[in-house]
Amino acid sequence: MSELKYNIGFLFLLESIKYVYKAKKFAVYLPEEILTNIFLRLGVKSLLRCKSVSKTWLSVISNPHFVKSQLHRAVMNPTLLFIDYPRSYAANLRGRRPFDIFPRRVLPPLFEDCDVVSCSYNGIICLCDDNDVIYLWNPSIWEFKKLPPAPRRRPRRLAKYDKIAFGYDSISDDYKVLRLLYENSRDVSRKVYLYSTNTDSWRRFQDPILRKLNGYGQTDIVVDGVLYIKNGRELITFDLHQEVSGLVPLPDSVERIVSNVLDFEGSVGIVFQSVGDAEGIYLWTLDDTSGQMQWTRKFKINAYSGSRLWIYCYLGSGDFYGRMVPAHDFFFHNFLYDHQTEETKFHGVQENVCATVKYAMTLVSPDGLKALASILATLSGKKRSRGSSVD
Repeated sequence: MSELKYNIGFLFLLESIKYVYKAKKFAVYLPEEILTNIFLRLGVKSLLRCKSVSKTWLSVISNPHFVKSQLHRAVMNPTLLFIDYPRSYAANLRGRRPFDIFPRRVLPPLFEDCDVVSCSYNGIICLCDDNDVIYLWNPSIWEFKKLPPAPRRRPRRLAKYDKIAFGYDSISDDYKVLRLLYENSRDVSRKVYLYSTNTDSWRRFQDPILRKLNGYGQTDIVVDGVLYIKNGRELITFDLHQEVSGLVPLPDSVERIVSNVLDFEGSVGIVFQSVGDAEGIYLWTLDDTSGQMQWTRKFKINAYSGSRLWIYCYLGSGDFYGRMVPAHDFFFHNFLYDHQTEETKFHGVQENVCATVKYAMTLVSPDGLKALASILATLSGKKRSRGSSVD
């Protein structure tokens, strides 16, 4: 309760200051530290409005250090983001959509032919179209970056076999895109290209494991700096910093997968349907046991009702988001499942949306990724230097 009063007090002070600035009756000066504490408690939409109040507010909110602080708070409280196609039925609904408790964005016309690539990291979403054009987009601030063309193109008829994977290397503060494609119909394996925001360029990447990736449309996730891509009965791993790949087999005692690859409390997780004595739907996590990565069965998902089910992501605080055909129904419904209380809440029939992603509302600018990374690297170097001098 005291924290709530504290936040309400900050918001009241903020509104008072905004009123004074607009009225222009007299100048109000607050230390930057106080302004920062106030702004960190606001949502991105309010922060964008505050930028136009004064040059001082604009300077504080645009400061890379503030952007990083706001990012740290946002990633601790992820949400679902529904992305609608332009001119779609869902985009034109008003107040009658399921899951109105979560934010929505409509794809700008520039992206209407794009697909969303897997997951979002730090508020950045990767988009790709059939013409080999790839974008990084932050829908919270409506800013994007168009990536430079890849070194090689392929016939458009082979586009459906492409695999694009997107991830974030927190050690180098670097966003990376993996592009796997057949350059011609005679290729027996994919060529691999790797893009880095720190260099703003593509390079050919020789990797025998990644080249063996079969099929297309596999789900992937980054956990602790490692990209995990589902590939049949195994996971292909790719360390985004060391740029080393590996293979992890899936558990033997499961029948089929009923989820994307998940980030469950900092561990890789997959929901499997089991057979035999342990029949049911269970979450399994990949854990480090005595220096070896092993699968561990965690708990049963009791949302299953004998019908089709798919879990898309874990939102934290016990909540899984997915779709399911309830008993005595014919349509997929959105649902949230709290594994702590074993409560399932349905939220209407699943819509035809472009994508639904686990998302953090941030101020990170795709065009400013390189500049932000260099500033943070410089500051990190200065801190290490000071620490060495003290020792």
